[in-house]
Amino acid sequence: MAYLMQKHVDSFREETGITVNVNELEWQNQIPEVMGDLLDGSVVYDGFITRPDWLVDFFSCEACPGYPTVLQDLSELVRRDPNIQWTDVAPYFRSLNSNFGGQLLGITLDGDIQSIYYRADILEQFNLPMPRTWNEMIAQVKQLTNGADVDWNDDGEPDYGICAYGGNSFFFNHIASVMQSKGPTQGTLFDLDTLEPLCNNTAFKTAALEFAEFYRYGPMGLPPVFRWQDSERLRFLNGRCVFLLDWSDMTAAFNASVYRDSIAMIPLFPGSTHVADENGELISCADYPEECPYAVTYEDGLVVNHAAYMPVSWTGAVSAQIPPRRRQALYKFFAYLSQPDISIMDVVDDLTGANPYRFSQLELEPWVAVGFPPVATQRMLDSVNSILKVKNQLPSLRVYNTNAYTVLYDGVVNSAFNTSLNIDDIVRKLYKDLDALTDQVGRIRQLQLYRSNLGLPPKSFDEEVFVSDGARYAMIAVASVCAALTLAVAVLVIVKRKVKVFHFASVNYCLGILLGAVLCFVAVILYSVEPTTGSCTSALWMVMVGISLMLGTLFAKTYRAWRLFDNQRLSKVRLRDIDILPVVLVVVGLALVILVVWTAVEMPTPTPTKDGVGDDEYIVVCNSSNNGLAFFITTVCYFGVLLLVACLLGFKTRKAGEAFNESKLVALSVYNLAFCSVLLVVVVLVLNDPDARFILVCVAVLIGVFFTVAILFVPKIYILARGRGDQVRVSNLQSTLIGSRRATTHCTSATSGSSNSATSTALEYTVTVAADGDRVPMPCSCGGSLLVRVQSV
Repeated sequence: MAYLMQKHVDSFREETGITVNVNELEWQNQIPEVMGDLLDGSVVYDGFITRPDWLVDFFSCEACPGYPTVLQDLSELVRRDPNIQWTDVAPYFRSLNSNFGGQLLGITLDGDIQSIYYRADILEQFNLPMPRTWNEMIAQVKQLTNGADVDWNDDGEPDYGICAYGGNSFFFNHIASVMQSKGPTQGTLFDLDTLEPLCNNTAFKTAALEFAEFYRYGPMGLPPVFRWQDSERLRFLNGRCVFLLDWSDMTAAFNASVYRDSIAMIPLFPGSTHVADENGELISCADYPEECPYAVTYEDGLVVNHAAYMPVSWTGAVSAQIPPRRRQALYKFFAYLSQPDISIMDVVDDLTGANPYRFSQLELEPWVAVGFPPVATQRMLDSVNSILKVKNQLPSLRVYNTNAYTVLYDGVVNSAFNTSLNIDDIVRKLYKDLDALTDQVGRIRQLQLYRSNLGLPPKSFDEEVFVSDGARYAMIAVASVCAALTLAVAVLVIVKRKVKVFHFASVNYCLGILLGAVLCFVAVILYSVEPTTGSCTSALWMVMVGISLMLGTLFAKTYRAWRLFDNQRLSKVRLRDIDILPVVLVVVGLALVILVVWTAVEMPTPTPTKDGVGDDEYIVVCNSSNNGLAFFITTVCYFGVLLLVACLLGFKTRKAGEAFNESKLVALSVYNLAFCSVLLVVVVLVLNDPDARFILVCVAVLIGVFFTVAILFVPKIYILARGRGDQVRVSNLQSTLIGSRRATTHCTSATSGSSNSATSTALEYTVTVAADGDRVPMPCSCGGSLLVRVQSV
């Protein structure tokens, strides 16, 4: 476009006396350069030749000085200017391409549309009709690609059925015929109410695989990312390809080819006989004509839905930050470039890269005057005219940071070309990446921009309501204090790990409980911030891993207590820390399996909902729209079973000693977690009031977790503070064997060390708690000592 402007600078100065200085930027540098200019208010540039999808970035630049009037609305200037002949511009380019937010933000200077060129002589040679559907075209491309047997230009080298280079625009044109059947306002790429990506469905996957198939029959089978416009176009002009996917500026370029009389353009992009229904499943246009109002019925009865993706075209925009006289002067330059008698010289010039965008540019005479062949040129101009008049047009995507979205679609085509990758995995990743990008930018903001680009009114969510700041900040503060106190206890346990009050309680398991508690407190903090995909997913993982880690450790300790104190036969029981570690790993591992499947199938995302708010209100909450309830119920059942078994074991060990033996404290902790878990489930399933639900969910987690920490560690800290952390007394733990049974005990003489056996009935032994593996001598009725081996519980 720099060449196009430079071409007319002198004539414009001679006609108006206005001097225009053109600074050329690489297109990939234009956004950061221009945005920097707008953000700091330096006004280096008076205006820009830019892509219309970038106009959204300028239009919605809330941080720019002078927002929301960063760019000048040119509507009134165009209305008062008879020379620009604005109605001669094709409807798409004078409306959706240049307008945004009800303002005319640019003057169209280029009419980029995509086209499929083909060698009419070769199709006639093989008696092949012009393809009407993508499937027909794929079949023809396969037929006309036969390795060494194909040489379309007689140069002795094998040629190809198709030449096409990479780019999401061509991909959009393909999926448009499958995903859009009801016109521009249907919303093809995203849901019109939630901005959920419409890609994780059968129709999109089918279209992606079909499009990738084309590239397998091109030069060397290269994936799209390695195809370049100049090389692919040159191959076609040199006669090495039957089909070419390219832009309509080839209308000017083809005149240099020796095959120019045989080159034609498909007037309607190939379509599809099946389109996506509301669930993304494929349905036949012949069976459901109401779903395909723009479909064409051919003579043989084939019903085909055709669509045309309308990509962005270069347009001239004027900064609103410059003085009014300079705004008007720059507008005059852009209008001068666009007026019919000037712009026709650009679209017939192959060096400008300009495509037809006015109806007057589709007249044959100016083309023939500069040497174009009449018959072939008329054939292509008619095709361009047909594409411009298609009613089922898919407008280019225009939201904030559009380029980041389109790059993700590029990755789909390149990945689909790789047959070693699974299309379900490819599309699932695309869905997650698109949704994460939307959350990063702001879902509601992007939704309104997306709807505006399609010419739809803003989505009426009425008024968004939020959980009160006071409640959120209070929960964040409380959770932060709880986390800090828990970390302090963990440090104390580590520092005093050799003191018996902690040593007997298994230091590693104590730290596991404390780590799980900290994760739960962090989950409360994440739950209290504004919902994003990141915060929703992180909070879910934190709370589930934290609860499973705490519950797994408590379950293991309760299980060990039960094994020791419910030993009816006085059999040898050896349960070291390492012996019960698998219990913890299994509990946490199963929770991780649920989490991985949950987030892989349907990651929790911020979702607008009207539950619990007024008729004219909505609130954004974390939700998994389709399968979330099933995963929630699965999680509740899993933890419910664990809590039930832990409670039963706690009841079985209720008569165990207190002091250093934790079994009663562990059981009490389990009861506490069970109660709070029931409260949490009831709140989630029943309560709808946003503030009350938020507060009670947070309180249930905080109370359940913090009180568990307090029950287990406050008594230990109290004993330690009184200086009794290393005191061990025989009376601290009593294991009473009650019942009419016979038990054989092995006694060792206190003097000779000899061993003998004594048989007794209803014996009562008093033993001392010791660390794992310690051997403690106890009085024995046979006059020696009973060697008791005790594990910490």
